[in-house]
Amino acid sequence: MAIKTINPYLFFNGNAADAVAFYEKALDAKVVRIMRFSDGPGGDQLPPGQADGVMHAQLDAGGGTILLSDARPGTPFTPGAPVVQVCLQYEGKADIDRHFAALAEGGVIEDALQDTFWGARFGVLVDKFGINWMFNATLTA
Repeated sequence: MAIKTINPYLFFNGNAADAVAFYEKALDAKVVRIMRFSDGPGGDQLPPGQADGVMHAQLDAGGGTILLSDARPGTPFTPGAPVVQVCLQYEGKADIDRHFAALAEGGVIEDALQDTFWGARFGVLVDKFGINWMFNATLTA
């Protein structure tokens, strides 16, 4: 299947949980999911302030979806740097590899496509125009 949805993905400097609560109220959004860094592999080895950070959150509002995260533990956060990425959501692997390769041409791959612990194929790149893209394909059995 081709691209299922295209969503903005917002990044924060340790205050994503506050942003989730704010957007939930301000936009009458529904919090669909919140995953903490402590939920991922090695999460039990992170310092408390980082372990409690938001690894991924999803809010649905007005027929759309906003995705949010704190910067990854150990990754510097620079205000004004890419705090918004375009997230392409897929069902299955049919087109993700082809689309990833096409957008990576002339760009920089930050995270190569790989299958993840959350049951998806995931990768991140910056295209030749400087646009940040995330790819996430739900893996089906």
